[in-house]
Amino acid sequence: MGKKKVRAVLKLELQAGKATPAPPVGTALGPHGINIMEFTKAYNERTAQQAGDVVPALITIFEDRSFSFVLKTPPAVQLLKRAAGVDKGSAKPNREKIGRVTRQQLRQIVELKRKDLNAYEPDAAMKMIEGTARSMGLERRTSGSGLTPATRSRWSAVRSFCPTAPVRRFASRFSLSETGRGRPRRPAPTLSVATTW
Repeated sequence: MGKKKVRAVLKLELQAGKATPAPPVGTALGPHGINIMEFTKAYNERTAQQAGDVVPALITIFEDRSFSFVLKTPPAVQLLKRAAGVDKGSAKPNREKIGRVTRQQLRQIVELKRKDLNAYEPDAAMKMIEGTARSMGLERRTSGSGLTPATRSRWSAVRSFCPTAPVRRFASRFSLSETGRGRPRRPAPTLSVATTW
């Protein structure tokens, strides 16, 4: 028996366990003459354990009006919104930041979506998810400032004397040692070699 001839391939993003014959399902599948109720029943059964998620379905429709479908991982946008605790992305992502996600959260999303990403290397996949986060107005939150408790304490003392002093500028101009002394940073010395012939 030969392979069935494919008529169309469609992708629908639906709420897990809640697919109905109403649009967008009916609108997308109706023109192809397949049994919509059969699809919605099968989809809801297979996604019942993922209630609350948007689970894309890649549907292959054959010439004899039969069909098959495979489930994909939830969209990265949805996973990022859940990780950041926000309902929607920023309308002006370059200017208005709406939340933050940690590197660990980004890594978890990469692991979940790896099979659906067009990236073979973990670093490339991470950059793709980070790019999606930036386009939504999300910032990557670091696990810490990288400062020792003593240094943070001295920065707090500086801010108490001058609350409006920008800490970043102070940090860029001074190198705080554990002895408590702040001294201006100096450029590294350069060596010049004079050659006599």
